[in-house]
Amino acid sequence: MVTTPLTTLEIDRLADALARGEGTEADRDARWRTLLFCVILPRAECLEAQLGLETLLDVVLEVMPRRLANYRQEKGRFASWLETTLRNLGRDEIRRRKRWTSLSYAAELAQPEPEDEDSPTEVPAEERLRQALGQMEAAPRSSRQKTDFHAVLLVSLRLAVVSRLKRSRKLLAAHGESRTERAVATLPWSRADESRVIQRGWPDLTRVWRVLATNLEAGGVNPTDDRLAEWLGDEPGVLGLSAEGWRQWRKRAIASGRKVLGEELWEADVAGWMETALPRRCVAR
Repeated sequence: MVTTPLTTLEIDRLADALARGEGTEADRDARWRTLLFCVILPRAECLEAQLGLETLLDVVLEVMPRRLANYRQEKGRFASWLETTLRNLGRDEIRRRKRWTSLSYAAELAQPEPEDEDSPTEVPAEERLRQALGQMEAAPRSSRQKTDFHAVLLVSLRLAVVSRLKRSRKLLAAHGESRTERAVATLPWSRADESRVIQRGWPDLTRVWRVLATNLEAGGVNPTDDRLAEWLGDEPGVLGLSAEGWRQWRKRAIASGRKVLGEELWEADVAGWMETALPRRCVAR
């Protein structure tokens, strides 16, 4: 089932209700999980990469529940409040570690400009990715093409998310969620996506993901091409799959996506999601 991304207003209301302690404990816990995984952690991870800090995420997880009590919707957008709070935490962390060594850090940690209330709301990264995938899915496919490279791309994107969540396994587990479940929530598939098959005779993507998720969570490992070939190789209809074969399919899937979208849109909306480590080029949102 495709989930609708939270709007800016919904995020503001969610944060405000949580900051005020409204609702039952279950309500507050649900709000915190949504805000943490959909808004706070993605931006904190991106800023951590920008600043070259390996400890910012840990600081955020420890401090943010207390800091959040200071937010009020009537004072401004949560995105602006979060950006300021995260950058202040990053600045404090750098000072503690005596890493303030150049003017570039000062520029990086400068307070963000106040947002113009009349400016258009930026489309969330997840929604931009879904729109890009929709364009690629609608592209005509040659009748001679035996492999569904769009299906390969869908699986590869989720596996990349799983890899990037390696550091968050304990945090996810504390909230009763696995890395593969979070990948599904982050990049949901439509019913049409779930019924796709990578090659004739293969199980559909629903079955493919179930096999991969089961093995990933059972072993607590990252999804490598070798493991993927091993796990799927025992499935009915999957013949001769190798790690090198999967890598070639993924390259073809990426090349096909670049061709359909164009280089600029691919780099802006899709390329970062394909990285198994957090992109260094993340920019402030």
